Amino acid sequence: MKTEKKSMKSHPINPSTKSVGEEAVKLSFIQDKHEAVEVQREILKGSNSKKSFIENIEEAAERGKADSKIKYPFYVVVILKKERLLQNVIRPYYLYRQSCPTPEYDQTVYKVTENNNLEYMWTIPDLNTCVYLSENEMNLTKDHHLMLCMLEAFNNGDLLKLSKKLNKEFDIVI
Repeated sequence: MKTEKKSMKSHPINPSTKSVGEEAVKLSFIQDKHEAVEVQREILKGSNSKKSFIENIEEAAERGKADSKIKYPFYVVVILKKERLLQNVIRPYYLYRQSCPTPEYDQTVYKVTENNNLEYMWTIPDLNTCVYLSENEMNLTKDHHLMLCMLEAFNNGDLLKLSKKLNKEFDIVI
């Protein structure tokens, strides 16, 4: 009986599909630096997923609706995390939660209302993108102006105040 050695260079189901690790290692040797805005655009495209960004958000909302512990309104949060071993691999995590999250970098938040509507709350990109947007404010397209407004609301504390208000949290002054 002859056994075949499987090559680890290609995906077992589709030989033309490469693994995330293979692509990450290949890209780690390329010295070309991507613009921060382009990296964010690629993440939102969801190019390595069969579902679109919004489809993943809707799926997280459905999981939240099915959870008996969750009451309306609740929140869908998209968090972007870098892989520990492959620093050029960024994965989105689609989560639902009862309370409005504290605004932080690499985060997008939607509110799910009693009418089953998804209300977009905010997106805060990673720190490098925030710095890039702030430094290049005059050269940005109109598409980026909403992001600049959110960045300003994040930096001046308005998003944190909104989060606390939605969670019915109050600061105690002594």
